[in-house]
Amino acid sequence: MNESGLEQQDAQIAATGYKKFARDIGLAGITNLLVNFSGLITLPIVSKNLGAYGYGIWGQLTIILTLVSPLTTLGLLSAMIRFMAGEKNRNEIQNNVSSLSLFVLGTSLIVGAILVLLSDVIGDALFDGNGHLIRLLAIAIPFQSLLSIFINYFRTFRQMKRWAVFTLLNVYGQAGLIAFFILSGYGLDGMAYALVATKGGLCILAGLVILPAIGIARPRFPNFRNQLKYGLPLIPQTLSAWIVNVSDRWVIGLFLGPSPVAYYLAPYALGEFVRMFFFPLGLMLTPVLTRLYEENKRAEIETYLRYSLKFFIMLAIPSAVGLSLLAKPLLAILSTPEIAKNGITITPLISLGIILHSISFIFQQPLLLAKKTNYIAGIWIAAAVLNLGLNFTLVPTMGILGAAITTALAFAVVLVITVYFSSRIVRISIDFPFILKSLAASAGMGLVIWWVNPLRIWYIILMVLAGAAIYFGILILLKSITRGELDFFKKLFQR
Repeated sequence: MNESGLEQQDAQIAATGYKKFARDIGLAGITNLLVNFSGLITLPIVSKNLGAYGYGIWGQLTIILTLVSPLTTLGLLSAMIRFMAGEKNRNEIQNNVSSLSLFVLGTSLIVGAILVLLSDVIGDALFDGNGHLIRLLAIAIPFQSLLSIFINYFRTFRQMKRWAVFTLLNVYGQAGLIAFFILSGYGLDGMAYALVATKGGLCILAGLVILPAIGIARPRFPNFRNQLKYGLPLIPQTLSAWIVNVSDRWVIGLFLGPSPVAYYLAPYALGEFVRMFFFPLGLMLTPVLTRLYEENKRAEIETYLRYSLKFFIMLAIPSAVGLSLLAKPLLAILSTPEIAKNGITITPLISLGIILHSISFIFQQPLLLAKKTNYIAGIWIAAAVLNLGLNFTLVPTMGILGAAITTALAFAVVLVITVYFSSRIVRISIDFPFILKSLAASAGMGLVIWWVNPLRIWYIILMVLAGAAIYFGILILLKSITRGELDFFKKLFQR
């Protein structure tokens, strides 16, 4: 199809379902921006009251919580979206949600019990003997697992306002309770208390919202075999992704201790801001594309993926450049001089890795639609082996810089292999000239930031706004966005 035909097709799609997609993305984007700011609240509260050591302990706690989630849900969160996104029968929804909730509750209780049995061993290895923190964390795991099911229910059926409310309550409730317990003198234990209280309270509240809407049924586990067949291959994928994403912090803690974990975790929190431009896309793509795939609307799938990729690249590249140049003053303001001094060198690598990871998720969508989850698992297992091997090799000699290099390389491997396999199912157009123009515009913006070198928070905020104006101004001068794309976005956001 020629460019004119593509533009007409895009305009037609924008006039229908893509408008709701855009509104949902907008809500998810705002929510994710606020979620990222919650991390900037937790960072100074923990680091300035408990030091780099305490912030490192907090990082290790969140690592374990991230690790156990795939073990308790067994990939069923993704299966829930793939098999239920288009379901309209209330009884089927009721049976599926009841069955999944009961199953996940059982697995989470088993995993929590295992953690209790191993608490002293894990405490000695990663928490300087504070095994009781693991036992407290084990209490939060069943609540966390059920809460994941309930929040995923809102996402599956595109109840995005409720999803946003519970997502924000989760992170800000947690941040608020961490502040309360730490300032009340509970120290390290206060962080674990906050996790238990937040997950438990929100789990009960979400259940009270969902139960009247769908009711409760005796679990019959409908289609459960197919859901497990879809979800189980995602367990090694999720565990492997965990290894690639957070094992670097675990290896740092193992070889270097809790404080260097904080040196690594703080710039990682900054780098995560790049992901906020992808998060709303990643949240909405799978349920939307699933319905289109079932309706055999291949052209619309290609349009969604093409524009999602271009939209993310357009915002991610300048964000990574800006964060890398502003890392030193931001870390000095938000954390301690010790963390700022040790963490600034890895922000560019972290940002690059996050960009590559996010792009790979867009290219992963065709594999999810075709139910080729075993391909995804194989890709991530290969990346995990590479990542873990390089971490054990580089971290002892290069410290946190070695971990950052390893993470970026692993995400690059994931992207290359994912593109190779997904292109056999759905071809996603990559606008390479636009990428070069975005890099050029980001370089121009970066030169201005480097020359001004803002150090105070208000100057940094003004520089961010000015940098955005410079970047988009250069893009316009380079004619990086076509008239057809402008018409597409104009119709997209018209009511």
